Amino acid sequence: MTERGASSLRRDETSFSIGTSSVERTPSGLEFRIDERCMPVPRPLKGSIKVTFEEVMPHAFALDRLGKHSWRPLAPRLRVDLAFDNPDLHWSGDGYLDMNYGSEPLETAFSKWSWSRMHLSDRTRLLYDVTESDGRSHCVAIDVVDGEIVPYVPPGPEGIVGLPKGLWRMDRWTRSDPGVKPALVRALEDAPFYTRSLIDGSIGGRRGLMVHESVDLRRFVSPVVQAMLPFRMPRLR
Repeated sequence: MTERGASSLRRDETSFSIGTSSVERTPSGLEFRIDERCMPVPRPLKGSIKVTFEEVMPHAFALDRLGKHSWRPLAPRLRVDLAFDNPDLHWSGDGYLDMNYGSEPLETAFSKWSWSRMHLSDRTRLLYDVTESDGRSHCVAIDVVDGEIVPYVPPGPEGIVGLPKGLWRMDRWTRSDPGVKPALVRALEDAPFYTRSLIDGSIGGRRGLMVHESVDLRRFVSPVVQAMLPFRMPRLR
C-alpha cells in the first residue's frame, strides 16, 4: 500500500510495476512480486503470490446511478499460492480477484458499502451493497455458476443487520435471510474506515462462510483519518 509518484510506474502488455513491486500476466494467471517495507513498524515484506484461473469474466456492473463507477469480478474463484520470505509464510487455497474503476474518487459518489463473497460447492455468491452520497442505495446480487452470471434475490432492507464493531468502533453490516443472525468468525482487518472479516451467514437461502468488508467513506474523508493515512501508507516520490 505504498504510494509512489508517476516516475515509479512501468507497464507493458503483460506486466505492471510500481516501485519495487510488480504483477505479471502468465499463461495460467497472474504472478505478484512484493518487495516493500511495512508501516507503522518498519520491517520487510517480500515474497510472491501466484493466482491461477481458467478464464477472466467479461462482465462489469455499475455501482451508481450515473454509471461513473463499475465493479468487475474478474475471477470469482481461483487458486492462490503464496510464498513469502519476510515474514516466513507459505499458503495455498481458494481465492478471488476483482477490480473497481471509475471516473471520479469513490468518496464523491458513495458514503458507505458492504460487500461479501461466499464460495459454495456449485457457485460463488457475491453481494455488493452500496449507499450513494445522497442516501440512495443500490444492491448487486449475483451468482457465478460455471462461468455464467446468475442474478438472485437478496434479503430486503429489513434483512440488513449489524455485526460487532471493532477496535475503531466502525459499523460492520450485511444482509441476512430472515431468522438467521450472521456471526463474526474472525476479524481480518480493522481500520478507522475499513473492516474485512470472515462471517458465518445466510444470503438468498444459502448458508456458508463469507469474506466480508465494510467501507465508510464519510470516515475516510475526515481530517483525522486523512492525517493518519501516511503512517499506514508511506508516500515515496
